[in-house]
Amino acid sequence: MTNWNLENADGTMVLHLQEDDATGAMQGVIAHDGTSYNVRGGWSASGSVPGRTASVFSVAGSDGAAAPTWLAASGVMTGPGSAPQRIDLRVTTASSPDGTLERYSEELTPSQGSGPGWAPDTGFARLVATAGFLYDPDQDIIYSRQDATQRNFGFAYEFDALALEGLNADLDCEPIFFEYNNKLWMIELWKGQYGVETGGEIGVYNRPATGAPAYYALLDAAVGTRPIDPVAWHGSFFQSVGDDEMLDMTFTLSRKGEPLFTRPLQRHWWLTGFKWGVDSKPSDLVMHASITFPTAGMQAAVVQAMQSMGYAVTQAGLTITFDFAAPRAPQPPRDPALLAQVRAANTAIVARYDAFGLANNDPNQTPAAAVNAIASEILGRAPEHFGAILVEALKRAGHKIEELGSLLIADLGFAVEAVASWVTGAAATLETWIASIYNFLHDAFTFNFSTAVEVVNVESNGVSPSLLTLTGSNIFAGSWFVQPPASILPGTTARFYLKDNWGFAGAEGWVDYAYVDASGTPHTVRFSFGCPFSMRPNYASQTPGSAFSIYGGSGSSPSWQPGIPATGHPLQVAYVWGTGKPV
Repeated sequence: MTNWNLENADGTMVLHLQEDDATGAMQGVIAHDGTSYNVRGGWSASGSVPGRTASVFSVAGSDGAAAPTWLAASGVMTGPGSAPQRIDLRVTTASSPDGTLERYSEELTPSQGSGPGWAPDTGFARLVATAGFLYDPDQDIIYSRQDATQRNFGFAYEFDALALEGLNADLDCEPIFFEYNNKLWMIELWKGQYGVETGGEIGVYNRPATGAPAYYALLDAAVGTRPIDPVAWHGSFFQSVGDDEMLDMTFTLSRKGEPLFTRPLQRHWWLTGFKWGVDSKPSDLVMHASITFPTAGMQAAVVQAMQSMGYAVTQAGLTITFDFAAPRAPQPPRDPALLAQVRAANTAIVARYDAFGLANNDPNQTPAAAVNAIASEILGRAPEHFGAILVEALKRAGHKIEELGSLLIADLGFAVEAVASWVTGAAATLETWIASIYNFLHDAFTFNFSTAVEVVNVESNGVSPSLLTLTGSNIFAGSWFVQPPASILPGTTARFYLKDNWGFAGAEGWVDYAYVDASGTPHTVRFSFGCPFSMRPNYASQTPGSAFSIYGGSGSSPSWQPGIPATGHPLQVAYVWGTGKPV
């Protein structure tokens, strides 16, 4: 089964269909002007039999109302059946309430979810995209990508419990639990203030009701326990749903009675929207939401769960509509002093951002000074944040570093480089960080003519640092074990590790980082480094050569010294902004 997700230019006609390559059967939703029609039908592929020169399909269904409106649609596809690049669609609707018959012709293209014509083309915009978000220029909002890495994390109570302290997120959280089709489900709603932005979210998660893999129990104990809820299975770890279980969702977020933005109907696992430069309390916000379900049984389970919580739910066919204002579920405990501190900090960062007087929130157009003010707010919701929470929770539960690799890589599907960064990121010094890498790799090292690099991007003698964005890298010998980060925020320290491979080569390479200084002038600096397996000495340099100070150490002399030790391995290099010193 593959998914078709296409829409017309103004988003008033949206198509979400699943098609079966083997049988040609199709089912899903066509939405027009906010009304969803659950449809079924089939398609025929060009060239599949002699004489078939076009790929076509036809579907039909209704809006599910007691007095339904019926829809019939047929179309001609351009591109492969698994991913058509264009559909010329003809639609007819017939209304049983008033007897009207309407016809439409539309050209649909793949739903990009990035607003017309927008793509990240600056370092900061790429940081936003890498963190899992895109920009909608029509509504001037940021929203989550369907392929965001956050999907691999699933969700559990610990992420909500740490939102205030870890993300400066002042939120209402509304988990809705129900059982359906031999699975335990959670649809969670959020609204509130996320640092520099006001926003809302709907996430869809589930887990097997019985026979769950062993790693679920580990994650239940580490991050799932929900002390505020007496129902045992609510304190569980849930996976994000797969493509075949995503739901058609839409919501409008209103602030103090006025619409702030709308997330149009989209099949998603995590539908979100965020408006930079707006300061709100959760009580200022109401989410007006609609969700369409694939079956009446799933809809009934959700409606029952919501009504038991006190919600008034409107039903039309397989679609429900409701308002999320005051949360009904017990909220994670929040220390009043910390809440006041976070609210003051959020108000201050919004005021600081708004003081730049920007015409819009397009990350491509955000000037360097504003980037340095809010970059940490954006990266706070990136995968690294959730990875660090997960790793620390598992460590507190008594799991060793080498165990975490198996769980996070083999079971949850994260890349080894990302897991290595989360597992080792909390070490206080580069020397102890290297030791934690040894523990993580344990038997994967060779002769260890490796190079560990630290970039200290913190204020030095009153000179503020800038956001550093990776623009290129190259390896002459060895391979990345911990890759250079895509960005290094002002006020932070980043580390990466180039390990030697089997043989007699060592570890040598370079990375390029771009930044914009306080005067608005762009720069690119190249950090070159190497621990050769030969008579050649260790080395490290920067080109051009004055923005950072360089310190070195090695296995035989690990203490930081200005310059680079000619011998000893592994090599340790620190590039420090201005005239500062390494950790």
